[in-house]
Amino acid sequence: KKTPPKLTDTPGPVLFFGRMELYKGLHVLADAIPLVLERLPEAKFVIAGRGSALEAERAKLLAHPQVELKDYYIETAEVAQLYSEASINLAPYIEASQSGVIASGYAFDVPAIASRLGALPEVVIHEENGLLIEPNDPKALAEAILRLLQDHEFRHRMQLEVRKWAEGPLSWQSIADKTVEVYSKTLGKR
Repeated sequence: KKTPPKLTDTPGPVLFFGRMELYKGLHVLADAIPLVLERLPEAKFVIAGRGSALEAERAKLLAHPQVELKDYYIETAEVAQLYSEASINLAPYIEASQSGVIASGYAFDVPAIASRLGALPEVVIHEENGLLIEPNDPKALAEAILRLLQDHEFRHRMQLEVRKWAEGPLSWQSIADKTVEVYSKTLGKR
């Protein structure tokens, strides 16, 4: 069993992870970063992955020394390291049905900021285990990032709620139980 997340005054970086395609909203983050840095110049961002959207936003992102790009295939051990250091997991998608990135972050006690679309609000419960924003809204994304980075107690409370989700509805046991239930119902109808 993991130890509970610690309350820290110094947040880790904001993480944007995965395949960098247009639907992920990297352009939304690129427009939000200067808004965050204007009010919190010490904020750090890690953008890890590769894809066409990264190429389109590269210059804008690298204009800020607080942004670290890891534009290569990320091996499993490094993925774990990225999540274990992060304070926020971003999913500012402009279209999506769901996201494995959010669940991956939950395994490391990292709350998410996600767009309010598709099934994302089923796993990101606003102000419980993360924050929801409207899609394609850099100002809303910046405000959500600032809130989680600056309010240490709020961020810690989110981490504790994320832990509950990771050990509850998103745990392998819960998923296995639901799978068995679906198969049992299906077989029972025959």
